[in-house]
Order: sequence, then C-alpha cells, then structure tokens
Amino acid sequence: MVRLVRRVEAAAKGDLSVEWLKPFMTKARYAAGDILFCRGEGGDRLFFILDGELLVEESNNVLQAGDLFGEIALFSPTHQRTQTARCLSDVELLSITEKNLAQVCYQNPAVSFHLLRLITGRLLADVGRMETEQNEVASLVKPT
Repeated sequence: MVRLVRRVEAAAKGDLSVEWLKPFMTKARYAAGDILFCRGEGGDRLFFILDGELLVEESNNVLQAGDLFGEIALFSPTHQRTQTARCLSDVELLSITEKNLAQVCYQNPAVSFHLLRLITGRLLADVGRMETEQNEVASLVKPT
C-alpha cells in the first residue's frame, strides 16, 4: 500500500516515466503529411512520439517527441477520436492498445492517475480555447 501511495504521488507530480509502457508498445514510422487518425474514427490505442512532430488539427496544437496522445478515445464511451492528427514531419511512434494499457494500469495504478491528469488538462485547455473564441466573437458583435 505504501508503494502504491508513492507511485500515485509521483504521478500527481507528473513524474511518471513512459518506461512502464514501452515493453507493451509497438513501434511504427509515418511520413510527413500522413494522417494518423481523423476526428470521429474509432480509437483503440494511444501513442508516444519518439521523434518528429504532429499537428492536432482542430486545436492547432503541435506535439513533439516525448508527448503522449490519443488517450481520450480510449476512455470515452464511444471510443471515437476527438481530433485529427497529421504528421508535420517524418514521425517515429510507439503505440499501445487499450487491452495492453489496461494491463499496465492494473500493474501500476499510477499510470491511470497520470492519464487522468493528462485527459483533464487537455479538456480544460479545450474549454479555455472555446471561451477565448466566444469572447473574440462577442467583441466583434456590436449592439444595435
């Protein structure tokens, strides 16, 4: 129990190493311009960028080496991708299936906590972006 508490505390600080995931992951390469997945498609895996850059199109967010992404589809009720990921350069990725991720989370619950924080952070960023856009639109609309 003490070890579990320490792992969760480390995950809460963002100190979780991807080393826990690597043995369960598969390596793949994609070329610049390739679409990794599109919004609305089914999602059965999450990704870790080893090298290169991807653009998350709907949020105009650039992801780089060391970033985890694609997790929201695994935890959403419909398992659908919420955004489109396009390679800005040649990219080398690791991916893990939902089944293997569940196994890792069972072995190391701190991984689950880390993913929860990652998802929450992304959703809060999306809300912030939407609020900014609404404020910009509201400032353009003049009362009559």
